[in-house]
Amino acid sequence: LAKYYDKRTDAGLDAGINLAVKTLGAVHTPIFITQVDMDGSMVDVVIDGRQRVLAAKANGLAQVPVLIHSDSEKVNVLLEASANLARRANSPAESAYVFRKALQAGLSQEEIAAMAGVTPAAISYALTVGDMPVFIHQMIEKEKLTPTAALQLSKTFGKKAPKGSGLTKIYDSKDQEEMKAA
Repeated sequence: LAKYYDKRTDAGLDAGINLAVKTLGAVHTPIFITQVDMDGSMVDVVIDGRQRVLAAKANGLAQVPVLIHSDSEKVNVLLEASANLARRANSPAESAYVFRKALQAGLSQEEIAAMAGVTPAAISYALTVGDMPVFIHQMIEKEKLTPTAALQLSKTFGKKAPKGSGLTKIYDSKDQEEMKAA
């Protein structure tokens, strides 16, 4: 089930979604699930709507609308990506997470760009920023640093990864300290 895990779910219940469900007394947008065979037993896995499920539970709702669809990894990744990219302004790290997951499912950068309504260069940009250290992501989220400035820090202080390693940058502790001080 690891391929269906979304670390943003660990952040807890979104207050806005919770308020909407509480106010409406129901979840109106269907939850998308797929069924996965776990040792002969079919298990329902939420692909899109994790926050709506949390809000339904928090508000004591016994039922939510559900759509069951294909267990194709590409279909599930596309569905999750389109929902997550459309829901609100994502940080570069969140967008990078979605794009990386789509790449791992076998989608090309061009397919992801078409689905997200951006250029392949925007995908590369998000992936590069997404690969930066956590403290850089936090500075971007607090608006103390722009993604473009973060990329400049990477060029100035980042250490290039060895060719063929599959990595874009490697940051040692000294690089991180210099970037942080900048």
